[in-house]
Amino acid sequence: MLFNLVELIRGKLMPAEGSAAMGLLYAGGVLLCIAVGYLFGSLNPAVLVARVGFREDIKRAGHGNAEATDIASAYGRKAGIITAILNFGKGVAASLCGLLIWEMNGLALGGLFALLGTMFPCFNRFRGGRGAEVMAGMILAVSVLTTGFPIVFLLLLLIFLIVIIGTRFLSLGVIMVGVFYPLILRGFSGAQAGLCLACAVLTTLFVVARHWDCMQRIWNRKEPQLKFPWNKKKED
Repeated sequence: MLFNLVELIRGKLMPAEGSAAMGLLYAGGVLLCIAVGYLFGSLNPAVLVARVGFREDIKRAGHGNAEATDIASAYGRKAGIITAILNFGKGVAASLCGLLIWEMNGLALGGLFALLGTMFPCFNRFRGGRGAEVMAGMILAVSVLTTGFPIVFLLLLLIFLIVIIGTRFLSLGVIMVGVFYPLILRGFSGAQAGLCLACAVLTTLFVVARHWDCMQRIWNRKEPQLKFPWNKKKED
């Protein structure tokens, strides 16, 4: 059995079922999972990459709460990949911290609020990114711990690749992952996913809302498209 902070405290204090003390303990567990996840999400790896790798203050450079794509444009592909990996790890770490606080309930809350912290970070006046890499890290953690295998993550990765290769819209790939996430999770984990499934539905809503401007640009044919090697050959 994994370490579980809430159950550990419950075992020490032994509050009666349905008592005010039990309610306070569970409320404290919820708040701690939310706080840890949100603070993880509010940390921006792009700031670290810019400062350590290029000795530059990313905010003064005009990139704000830059995402991996912005970092790649400013400092090169390698810096962008490092930023994306750190963001992915942030989603995994926040989910696992939540797991240690309150098992599957904490896993769900930690991951969701890491995503919200990335979108609305307290360290940057609540102006953040779209959270694609953090969502991917959260999905990997939830997939492994609810089904015992990263099947949900792998299927969503396949959907993502099919969409971006077929349409060349990176944002559309992220949106489709958000939309299919709760459906695939429900299919492979069943009702036992519990709060993870509820948080997956909320993930869909926040991802779609955060990408609403991208959807409008796609509809108006103004969204930039990716350029793959085979596309470049056709253009030449």
